[in-house]
Amino acid sequence: FLQSSNEDDAMIQDMNSSLSFLFTDDVINDIDSSLQSKHLLLPTKTTIQLLASIVLADRSHLPLILEGDPGVGKTVSAENYFVKENLVYKRINFSNSMTSDSLFGCYTIVNGSLQFRDGSITELLRRGDHSDQRIALLLDEVNLAPSDVLEVLLTLIRCYVNHDPFQVPGGDLINIPSDMLIICCMNPASMSANRSTLPRQFNKYCIYHRDLKYTWNELLFCALHMTKNMTEISDKSTENQILDLFEYSYNSYQKTSIPFSLRDVLKVDQI
Repeated sequence: FLQSSNEDDAMIQDMNSSLSFLFTDDVINDIDSSLQSKHLLLPTKTTIQLLASIVLADRSHLPLILEGDPGVGKTVSAENYFVKENLVYKRINFSNSMTSDSLFGCYTIVNGSLQFRDGSITELLRRGDHSDQRIALLLDEVNLAPSDVLEVLLTLIRCYVNHDPFQVPGGDLINIPSDMLIICCMNPASMSANRSTLPRQFNKYCIYHRDLKYTWNELLFCALHMTKNMTEISDKSTENQILDLFEYSYNSYQKTSIPFSLRDVLKVDQI
């Protein structure tokens, strides 16, 4: 139901009546409340898929991997849910130059003495271990990370799922809060030579939502929504010209390795 859309049902207008056969009322309310908590998200079927996966992963206390086209809303959906839940979160943008030391800490000289300085992830873990406020970790473009970094991330995820303390490389043990939320976002490995496929062990511990992409009807709806906000289209022929141009752009992009996405639609607003 959520993976198919046509011109009439690309948008979920009435959340409760449309999704009651899929989810309980409290899950539907969490999805609905996450649509406007930080970024304004339109309730397209793909956006509902994203938010539903995030809500269910949080309730299951399992890490989540979101893999889909650029601009499909993976990161903004996660951030909306974090804000809605009032989570303290850290977003880490990965690249092939990322080091384990920057994430998990290393020894350094401080005032002439050797001390261990935490990295961005261990700082968050220590805060969550000594605070009543829940924490969340957003690992963006995670399949750009070097293999040694992925190895330590896998250890962290395994410890979280098994409720074991995490051994910081070169450091001490840290207790991982059981109500922590871990979300990994990435584009498909086929879209770039620098991207790798995540090791299969990740599948053992994570919910893996693949093939997230907007349908043509969803993208068209978003485009029309923005153009109606910018100007009143009174002439039907003008509206048809916009639709023809949109369809031409969409079909042209399908011949390249990078698909036409919501980011292309957002360029209309920037122009």
